[in-house]
Order: sequence, then C-alpha cells, then structure tokens
Amino acid sequence: MKELIVNVPMQCGGRFKLEAVNADGEVTKSTGWFDNIVTNGGLDAMGVLDPNMLSFCLAGTGTTTPAATDTSLSAYLGSSTSFSLSIGAQSTSPYFGTYLLTYNFDIGSTTGNVAEIGIGNRSSQGAGGFVLFSHALVLDGGGSPTTITILSTEALRVTYEFRVYPPTSDVTTTDTINGVSTTITLRAANVTSAGLWANTPVPAMNTPGQMSAYTGTIGTVTGSPSGTGHTGNPLTFTANAYSTNSLQRSYTGTFPTSPAFSFGAIQTVGMMGSYQVQFTPAVNKLNTQTFTITLMFSWARKTLP
Repeated sequence: MKELIVNVPMQCGGRFKLEAVNADGEVTKSTGWFDNIVTNGGLDAMGVLDPNMLSFCLAGTGTTTPAATDTSLSAYLGSSTSFSLSIGAQSTSPYFGTYLLTYNFDIGSTTGNVAEIGIGNRSSQGAGGFVLFSHALVLDGGGSPTTITILSTEALRVTYEFRVYPPTSDVTTTDTINGVSTTITLRAANVTSAGLWANTPVPAMNTPGQMSAYTGTIGTVTGSPSGTGHTGNPLTFTANAYSTNSLQRSYTGTFPTSPAFSFGAIQTVGMMGSYQVQFTPAVNKLNTQTFTITLMFSWARKTLP
C-alpha cells in the first residue's frame, strides 16, 4: 500500500496577567488579562523540544509595540526562573488545551514601572541560543498600554496562559487504497483531555506518538473511534526532521505486513493532541502488505478572545 499524507492544522496563542504582591502574599495591584504575540522564534521553537522554552519570565520598561520578529525586550529590567505549571483542557466549545504558568519574582528584585513582559529560554538577552517565545506590552482593560508599579517591598507575579487549539473542522481528502477510491476524514479526538492536549512540559512538536487501528468509525471531537482495536496496537509514530521556519512537522506510522486485518479508523495520541482518521470504505490490509500514513502538522498564531 502506498503512503498516505494528511494535513493537520492547529492554532495557538497566549495571554498574560501581572500582579504586585506584598510580603504577606496580598495582591496590591493587578492588570487583568491581556494578549501577547508569540514571536517567530517562539513558533519555530515549537517544532523542536527546547526544555527551557518557557522557563524564564522577563520584565521590562520599554514601550515599543511588540512585533513577531522580536528577539528581546525593548528595555530589560529583570527576570525570574521560579515558576509553577498546571495543565488543563476546556470542557466546552471552543476546545483547547492549556498550559498555565505562574512566575514569582523575588521581593525587591524587579522594581519600577513594568511596561512590557516576555518569556524566553534564557535570562540574558542576546546570549547564545536565546529565544524570546512571547512578548507583550502591559495593557489596561481597554487595551491601551499602561504600567504596573512594583515597589521595593513588593514582588512581581506573572501568570501566562498558553493555549493549543485543535482543528475545528474535519480535514477530508480522497486517495486510492488497494485499487479502491477511499474517502479519508481526519478529526480531532478527546479534545477535553488535558493529558492529550497539554501532554508535554512545554508545547513542542517533537514528542513521539502512537497509532491504533479500530474496526468501527470515528467519534465526535470529544470521543474516539468505535469498534475493536486490532491486536498489536499501539504502534509508534516516528517524528520526521523539522525544517527551520517551516512551522510544520510530519510524523509517519506504519503497520507491518503481519498480521492481516481490516480497519475503518485509526487514532493517534501524542504529538500535541489526539486525532482520529476514518477510511470509507474500510481498509483490508493483507499479511503481505504494510500500511503507512503520514500526518503533517502545522501551527499558526491565534488571537485569544
């Protein structure tokens, strides 16, 4: 059987909230939530696994409007590497997996009028390997630039929410399998599962995945395929090489020659999410045939509501 290629579009975005906290742990000031821009470097970093990609929060005093091409803050003030991470998934539409990071600066370490905020993989801007993942001006409730004043007796606390959105519509194509014209329908799966949609310490597209085959059909976006899984499941998806600036990465999975089995759907897990693929009519794989499918994942910015 020839290799099948199915494209999988995703979107992602983030937002910040800044607070001033006194020595008693009381919040004295808060900005509320405001949007960010995930930089070109940040989007590119998602194609590979940089374990420090979200490890450093950087505060600054600059007022230049952030751009996708930014590689540093306009005017660096201080940074923190102390953070906690929790993951989740939206239980109702619109569905998304979420990474919630809270960065705690030391009291008196970053004082003054904080006007910009960012996340990077180093605390020292301009150092070798530095990637600015996200950048934003501090905004008020009306969306206008503002500042939050951090006194010498206060600490800055920054919360960053990063979301990964699955495709909202089916991806449908046709191909010929064993001489039969076959409709191939890809749909997101288990979209309310945090373990599947925020399944890595950082959102990166190089994690290995698995593929399982089922005798039934695909379910809703909150579910998975029906029917019986064939023996020998699951099989590993192999990550193919990432090309810098491409914002896409492919994974290839192959069922070997033996045994023979029929399937109407497969499900993948890992690779930043879970997906199900339906074949109409069902595929009959002989014990002399392999079955190979490649999923091409792409990602782009999304402005959060």
